[in-house]
Amino acid sequence: MDNHRNSKVFSIKNCSLIEESQEKEYNMDEVAKHHIKSDCWLVLNGRVYDVTNYIKNHPGGNAILKAAGKDATELFNKTHPWVGESIYKAFCIGVLISKTKK
Repeated sequence: MDNHRNSKVFSIKNCSLIEESQEKEYNMDEVAKHHIKSDCWLVLNGRVYDVTNYIKNHPGGNAILKAAGKDATELFNKTHPWVGESIYKAFCIGVLISKTKK
């Protein structure tokens, strides 16, 4: 019997031990398709977030839509330096793998 057949693969990403199969991968082409209030994704520090359900609770209202479908890292870090990842971690749906499709 092959004892490795049912083994799970883990890695350390962003200081967290995660099962690799849990990390869905997206590129910017895919993220860019989700750029409206009813379907809003954005990228922060190389991770992809679906913030659609958060928009109604965002203290800045619809201002979050300025980053919809984009890499919002620079804007977010500039306007939200006090916000830690634990606040938005629940919205993470995967990782960014490249800027565009090849």
